[in-house]
Amino acid sequence: MRVMKFGGTSVGDAERMRGVAALVAQARQQERVTVVASAVSGITNLLVEAARVAQEGEPVQDACARFEDTHSAIARALSADLTPAQTRPLA
Repeated sequence: MRVMKFGGTSVGDAERMRGVAALVAQARQQERVTVVASAVSGITNLLVEAARVAQEGEPVQDACARFEDTHSAIARALSADLTPAQTRPLA
């Protein structure tokens, strides 16, 4: 079994995530693979900053919006690759 860990810039946008998916698909042809994914580029720092701001009693809506915008943009770009069956709700 191979463990493959990705995070930061390697999953920082949709194109890089596609590259990661290709690497995983290639590795799966040879052996079982476990994938570990950590935060997208910039998100860890954003969360640390949001925690600091919250601790000071300030609103964190800006950080939450940046978090959502980053992940939504990646999800929108990746969803273009999906078939209708893959976008069907699970429940």
